Amino acid sequence: MKYLISVAVSLLLFVSCNCIGLTKSIKSVISENTTSVVMVGFEHGHCTGFVVSKDVIMTAGHCIDDLQHQLKVLDSTGTEHVAIPFFDDDELDLGLLYVLNLKLPPLPLATKEPIIGERLMVIGFPGYAQGSKMFEVGYLKGFMRTPKRNFLISDNMLFRGESGGPVFDETGLVVGVAVGIKPLIDVIDQTIMYQYKDLAYIVSIVDVLSVLGE
Repeated sequence: MKYLISVAVSLLLFVSCNCIGLTKSIKSVISENTTSVVMVGFEHGHCTGFVVSKDVIMTAGHCIDDLQHQLKVLDSTGTEHVAIPFFDDDELDLGLLYVLNLKLPPLPLATKEPIIGERLMVIGFPGYAQGSKMFEVGYLKGFMRTPKRNFLISDNMLFRGESGGPVFDETGLVVGVAVGIKPLIDVIDQTIMYQYKDLAYIVSIVDVLSVLGE
């Protein structure tokens, strides 16, 4: 618990104010952040994760079997690290891993949610890419609010292996964690109902910071 509190404090130190909202090119977002996006390997496959504070990686909760098993993390240099899960929230579908001496810079976290229509970009390791890092560009289509968590809903094309990947807004800040995709759902935002196919589910980083701060 003490370590989790320490991580929460560290995350708050790395959040960035996106009040100015200077839009960056897709190329800039990739070049500035790609080294801190890693592959998280487990027994039957892999997911994606990203550095959020010293020696701590955030990923999707379903990528962690339980808190008793070690995982493997492969960084951008091809170096393999042992990762120890220490936090798994089923409701948020969020997991945290401890990796000793990872020595990668944490990604900047947003303090507010993006707006509908804003461009979003996911960096991850889709299964079809055979270990290569790829990016997917889409747009925020709406929100799905529940009593316990909020999803950002976008039309980013997500593939197996990209769960746990960081989702960036137009300013290069992480606004969420990619956790899955649904073939056909209704998205309700305020009084407007939209219907799309192949929508990405993204856990809001605002929710993540709130839960870790509790």
